[in-house]
Amino acid sequence: MNSLLNKLIHWNIRLSQLVDQMLPEKYRIDGNLFFIEQFAPSYIKSGLNIYDIGGGKQPYIKVELKDALALKVTGLDIDQNELNRAPEQAYDQKIRADIAQFRGPGRC
Repeated sequence: MNSLLNKLIHWNIRLSQLVDQMLPEKYRIDGNLFFIEQFAPSYIKSGLNIYDIGGGKQPYIKVELKDALALKVTGLDIDQNELNRAPEQAYDQKIRADIAQFRGPGRC
């Protein structure tokens, strides 16, 4: 089964690369990298309350930025172990919840 799954994943990656090559360069954007480097930073302002959804052990907001901008960061992840592995002081609050079921602090 693993061999079949690996072949399927490899085929999917190769097909995606071929499709990318057919597109004009302006459409070949790594969405995750764009979000991390360009989109999100333009919205981060001093004093915000930020929910880092799915960041777990790798929060998007680094402790130094959090402190410099006086941000309040809540880590929300489906896996408590992932939240617990985050760097010290990364999250002001940790919430273990399934984002599809989450309705707000104390209501999930």
